[in-house]
Amino acid sequence: MIKNTNKKFTKNQRLKLLAIILLSDGYVHKTKGKVNSIRLTTVDYNKCQHKLFCELCLSLFKKKPKIYSSLNRRNVTSELFSRNIEKTIYSLSPTYQTSPSKNLPQEEYLKVNQPTIRFLDNEPLNFKFLALLMYFDFDGSISPALKLKKKRDYKNGKLYIYYQVQLEIEIRIAETNPNLNTELIKICGNLGIKANRALNKRNWSGIEGLRISKINDIKKFISNDVITTVKISAKSNRFKGITKSSIFKSIHQILKYFPLSRSFKKKKEAEEYRKDLNKRILKICRNSPVL
Repeated sequence: MIKNTNKKFTKNQRLKLLAIILLSDGYVHKTKGKVNSIRLTTVDYNKCQHKLFCELCLSLFKKKPKIYSSLNRRNVTSELFSRNIEKTIYSLSPTYQTSPSKNLPQEEYLKVNQPTIRFLDNEPLNFKFLALLMYFDFDGSISPALKLKKKRDYKNGKLYIYYQVQLEIEIRIAETNPNLNTELIKICGNLGIKANRALNKRNWSGIEGLRISKINDIKKFISNDVITTVKISAKSNRFKGITKSSIFKSIHQILKYFPLSRSFKKKKEAEEYRKDLNKRILKICRNSPVL
């Protein structure tokens, strides 16, 4: 996790980390075509992300963002108003608008300059890894799951049917912008991590984000800790309220003590094993230290 950003990173690197927040889950607000403020809005229990946002803003612009809650107190927003923002942030990316809008429909949006993270190109690998983790912290998900699959195998001309319980772990970053998605996959490649583009026809670009699913790539990704103590959202019935940091630590244990797959002749045996193993995995996740 990041501590003392002023001492650990140069001013330009801190600006790049702020840009990652704005591109992933933040927002650049304009009034009459001019940047008025930058803001971050999250659910109220992820104030740790606002602490990082505020720290970066203060170090870069010598001014603290205003923090306020929504009427129902379910969301919290940090917003920085400053005349110096526009020139500074646009030195890294020509835009921070990552999707079409009412004023800029898809066809027109894709013709204009696209948001970019090319400002990471000349950074060392450890900083690129940090930037990737930053993107994941604000716009990513990770979940271990047990899949039950019916298998068929032919031996000596005879068909054998069996049932396999397979441990699958998937990391996703929900970046739907085609250009940013491509650049993030390239960053993963620089780090020796294979990522694929995940598709979803319901999204404006047909892209759901990027996906990392190979076990060796998962191990590389979780070799460092996450950036903040951000918690899993209510979208996950199994892991709601658990920090992503705890999930990382739990996966280390899961990969150490449990087999990636196990086969059974009978479906009932496979189902019982899956149910039992799932309970044990959830117990590890819920008992993992929340840092």
